[in-house]
Amino acid sequence: MPDYRKLTDPELILLLKEGDQMAYTQIYDRYQTLLFLHAIKKVREEEDAKDMVQEIFTDLWTRKKELSLQGTLSAYLYTCVRNKFVNLLQHKEVRMRFSASFQSFIDESTGGSDLLIREKQLASLIEKEISALPDKMQKIFVLSRREHKSYKEIAAELNISEETVRKQVKNALKILRVKLGTVFLFALVFWYYYYNS
Repeated sequence: MPDYRKLTDPELILLLKEGDQMAYTQIYDRYQTLLFLHAIKKVREEEDAKDMVQEIFTDLWTRKKELSLQGTLSAYLYTCVRNKFVNLLQHKEVRMRFSASFQSFIDESTGGSDLLIREKQLASLIEKEISALPDKMQKIFVLSRREHKSYKEIAAELNISEETVRKQVKNALKILRVKLGTVFLFALVFWYYYYNS
């Protein structure tokens, strides 16, 4: 068995494309910290930076067979960080625009009984779907999204790892996206305002 620590990046990539997990682990060990430091400089949020790096390495393994590098592995990975950062900015911008337009809608509304009924119906729908989540996932999701606790705080409170918290929140969002369909983003923004007003 080769000493993976002594292999060059191109050699590791060839082994990775063949499904070699040790090569993948060596790439991860070699670049994870560097990518995290690069990501944190861009996003300034530790959790966002961790998520970005985790997604990059997940994508690297998932797409290993079709991986085609034009330059070095390090250049490819740093480009991945940049692309994830751009996607994150676009997502945050959409979310901010949506929140502003939703707040404007609330501010301009007359507060009539029809609007109140619709608000209660939407709140009830969201609560129903959140209540249908598995108990542990539901608790973590509520602590994260309603009580605005960090992954670190939740992990300490529930005596679990931050990675478990991150996965549970991500899975909860996937489930809610499927259940709530096209109203997903609207529903979550509404839920946030409903419980923080």
